[in-house]
Amino acid sequence: MMKIKKYSGIIICCILAFICILAFTACGGGDSGNNGGTQQGGNSSGNNAATVYTLEAEKIDLSYVVGGSSSATPSGKDLITDYATASGGKMIFSLYRNGLFLEFEFESDKADDNATLSFVFMASYHEFDMTDDEVQIYVNPELNEDYEPVDSDTRIKYGELTISDTQLREYRLTENMKIKKGKNIVYLYVNNTDSLLPTASTMNAKAPDIDCMKISTTATITHTTY
Repeated sequence: MMKIKKYSGIIICCILAFICILAFTACGGGDSGNNGGTQQGGNSSGNNAATVYTLEAEKIDLSYVVGGSSSATPSGKDLITDYATASGGKMIFSLYRNGLFLEFEFESDKADDNATLSFVFMASYHEFDMTDDEVQIYVNPELNEDYEPVDSDTRIKYGELTISDTQLREYRLTENMKIKKGKNIVYLYVNNTDSLLPTASTMNAKAPDIDCMKISTTATITHTTY
């Protein structure tokens, strides 16, 4: 009788051990050849990794742009100035004119609805606050015959920024920028009459100096330069 109990106990222990092994295997335990399962947020080859592209402001088309400053009316390439800490050693300034607009143009190999858009800004005269209504930024807007945006849906709502007058700073405007395959345009429009120097006749609006625009995307983009 004692032998039967002894053997019964051994059999029960073996059955329980076998059940534990089956459960462990079903839950993905052990070395399955992929270190525990599929990685999330990308793949092992890195094909979904985002790349940050820098589009220099001094390389956009400035041929039609007329700015404003404290003593002159700079335009075109005269809006470019050397600046040691700028990403390309240069930036554009004197954009202080109501109605002024700029276009950053680039080509993309595919669409991306979740790109991140940033600008590197600075203030020349003194620190100031800037809202998304005072300096409007659009992505692929429809334009009227006066070359003004007519569809508010393409406008980036970034709220309010405080533009530093001590150094260039990067300002992230959105993480949901919609890029389309082919040609894209980021359109910046100065829409205010709040001059940083009210006594300067050609300087009738506030606007930041611009070092560059940055886009983080899984697409491959190419800046159209001039």
